[in-house]
Amino acid sequence: MNFKRVLSAAALFFLSFSVMAGHHSEKGFFIRDLNNDGMVSKDEYMQATEKKFLQMDANSDGFVDKQEHKAAKKQWKKHKHDKAHKHDKANKDDKE
Repeated sequence: MNFKRVLSAAALFFLSFSVMAGHHSEKGFFIRDLNNDGMVSKDEYMQATEKKFLQMDANSDGFVDKQEHKAAKKQWKKHKHDKAHKHDKANKDDKE
């Protein structure tokens, strides 16, 4: 399987995962807008997708198996939870 096919499969995978996870928000858009021009090009989208794929591919074999996907999903949920907790704590500290 060539790299282009793997990357295309990864793009479809992340597109479906992003929609399921609610990452189709405005924040997700701006994360992908790498040159801050208010638009996301195919290249910018693919770069962001490749970065996510490489983060998930724990053993660097060019594939993401179910275990790697599950581990990445757990890590992203933890990161989201930690970030929300940090934000809540900062808001609490500001009120005191």
